[in-house]
Formats: sequence, C-alpha cells, structure tokens
Amino acid sequence: MSTPSTPSTDLTSHPPRPSPRDGQRVLALAQHLGAPRAARTFLSACLQDLGVPGKLRADIQTVVTELVTNAVTHGATASEQLLVPADPASPTGPLPQIVVRFGPVHHTLLLVEVEDACPAPPRPSAPHALDESGRGLLMVQALTSQWGWYKAPTGARKKADTAQGKVVWATFDIAVT
Repeated sequence: MSTPSTPSTDLTSHPPRPSPRDGQRVLALAQHLGAPRAARTFLSACLQDLGVPGKLRADIQTVVTELVTNAVTHGATASEQLLVPADPASPTGPLPQIVVRFGPVHHTLLLVEVEDACPAPPRPSAPHALDESGRGLLMVQALTSQWGWYKAPTGARKKADTAQGKVVWATFDIAVT
C-alpha cells in the first residue's frame, strides 16, 4: 500500500506526463451513472496488460472509480445530468465528457488523470462517523503516492460552451520490491 499523500493545489505544477510512446491510454465517457463502472472495466484490462500486481491494480481501480464518480456527481449542472445517453462509453450528444487518461511515466510510476467540465477544485471533507458520503478523497489520499488537480487546458473537451474544467490526477508507485 502506498504512503498517504497530500493533495497538490499548486496550479503551476503539473504531474509528470506519460507520452503516447509510454503506453498512455485514453477513455472518453459520457457524464452518466454507468461511467465509473465503464472506466473500471476498461482500466482493469489495461492494468493487467501492463503487469500491475493484483493488490495495486485494485487500489488504482478504486481511485479511478472514485474520481470518475466525483466527475459524474459534481461535473455537470442539474440540467446536464438529466440528459442521459444509452451508453456511458459513447460520449456523443449534449453531455459533457469525462476523460480518463493513464499510463506509466517511467517504469516505477503510473499517472492517472480524470478530466471533467466543472472548474471547482476537489475538496476533501471531514465526515462524521455516521455520514454516508465524504470519504472518497480521503481514500484517494490514502491509496496514492501523490494527487492533486489543475485547470484543464482550454478546448480540451468537445463541448465548447462549457466553462474551463479541471483535471484531477494521481500517481502510483508501481515498482516491484
């Protein structure tokens, strides 16, 4: 298990970026309740292809599921959430996209990014024992080497009339010891 991380909110500092030659994978999803499951399924096969061990693979899948769930929950206005496509893996139509990117930065570090249309930064909370939500970013912090966010590049999503969104990123140590 990774050492707990702290979020990076320095917007001038981006995480290390994998290049396409390093095996970066990209998945575009519609903002739909089925998007977290679609991301997890896609990621599972890709992580297995990369040879990521089972426990670490489960941690990475948990983090991506949480980040995509947050993008679905907080990344669109109420009117946009009412427009539900039949297939969350088909980001066509009026819904904002969620873009999941991941890949090895080098042989010991894996980067995961989840982009959505909401410009508001992720905010970890301090839930009470009986609260039913509010623990997701605490889980992300516990399972990653480091995590943070930055403003998405302008024009990164297909929907031009949305505000500039954000990218939430996380890194994982993947070196076998």
